[in-house]
Amino acid sequence: MQSSKNFDTEDVECGGKREMVFILDSSGSVGTQNFQTMLNTAANIAHHFKIGSQYTQVGLDRFSSTTNTMIKLKQWNNWFALQMKIKQIPYISGLTYTWLALDHARTESFSESYGARPGIPKIAIVMTDGRSQNKTKTCEAAKRLRDSGVKVFAIGIGNIDWSEIICITLDGFRIRVNNFSALKSKSFRKRIANEACSRMFINIMNLRKNIPLTDQNGSKLQNQLNVSFLSVQTN
Repeated sequence: MQSSKNFDTEDVECGGKREMVFILDSSGSVGTQNFQTMLNTAANIAHHFKIGSQYTQVGLDRFSSTTNTMIKLKQWNNWFALQMKIKQIPYISGLTYTWLALDHARTESFSESYGARPGIPKIAIVMTDGRSQNKTKTCEAAKRLRDSGVKVFAIGIGNIDWSEIICITLDGFRIRVNNFSALKSKSFRKRIANEACSRMFINIMNLRKNIPLTDQNGSKLQNQLNVSFLSVQTN
């Protein structure tokens, strides 16, 4: 694995196959510096996974008034090239049309033409600092994305509508931090990576064994994995 002083290299990579797409809010309230922090966070989370066509594939969408896929799942086969590309994505301001981003992820980002492999677990990680322009449309789009087989995680930053985050994720992992500086915490980034790695493993094992997450053991695991609030302190 390539190393960099900007990233935590002490942890073992998460193996296995998964499709992981970051969906980053680029609306006007974010700003250039905070958007760069989100990019660095996405790159660091990806650093915890073995990257490639036989392992985890990573994509990234940027959204505000419109949504654009900046990195397709099939585009990069190693973390070093991937993180360089992520860090070069420009900030484009606009409104918060979150539902367009969620629909785009369903129809484009997780499509086979963008590199998604049939039968491989899919996870979307949404980072947003605000309220969408239409909560109802956002919740409906999130349901369509989940119904298509994508597990949706969300990181809410600052003064967000927590009920909207809940409707986006449903039974997926969700977390709230006080500000963008909290995203810089190594322990926070590692936690998100661990959740993505362990949750997909649990989903695969439940699918193979036909054990629902709502049974005795599954409920305990789900309670451990779903967190409603975290305050992260950074220096």
